[in-house]
Amino acid sequence: MARKKIIVAIFLLIAFILALYLDNFFHFKIDFIFASLIAAMLFLDFGSFLLFLLFSMALLAYQPAISLEMVVILVMALLFYYLKKYSPFEKIINFLIIFSLFFLIFYSLNYQALLKEFNVFIIDFILSLIFGLLEFMILLKIDRAYEKIQPKKI
Repeated sequence: MARKKIIVAIFLLIAFILALYLDNFFHFKIDFIFASLIAAMLFLDFGSFLLFLLFSMALLAYQPAISLEMVVILVMALLFYYLKKYSPFEKIINFLIIFSLFFLIFYSLNYQALLKEFNVFIIDFILSLIFGLLEFMILLKIDRAYEKIQPKKI
C-alpha cells in the first residue's frame, strides 16, 4: 500500500508542476491533477484518498474562500469514491467512466466557455486522459503484483 501512496504523491507532484508550466504555454490549465486523483481513487483506501484530495484542493485553492468549483470537485470525488464499489465493471472501465463524467460535469459549470473554446476542452480531455491512464496502469501493475504475493485463503 505504501508504494501506491508514493506513486500517487509523485504523480500529483508532477501534475502540479505540469499544470503551472503548461498554463504559461497553453494559457489554460490542463487537469492532470483531477486525472491523477481519479486514478488514485480506484486504488487507495478512503483515508488516504481523502488526504490526497484535501491536499490537492488546498493547493488548487489559491484564494482564502472556497469556490463553487472546489465544492463541486470535492463532492463529485467523494460521490464517485462511494459509488465505485457498486460498479460491476473492471477498474479500467470505471476509470474511463468516472473520468468522462467528471470532465463533463466540471466543464458544464462553465458551459459558455466550453462552447466558445471546445478545442481547449478536447485538448484538456485527451492530455489529462493520457496522464491519468499512465498513473492508472502503474497502480494496476503494483496492485496485481501485490495480489500475486499474497497467500491464497482456503
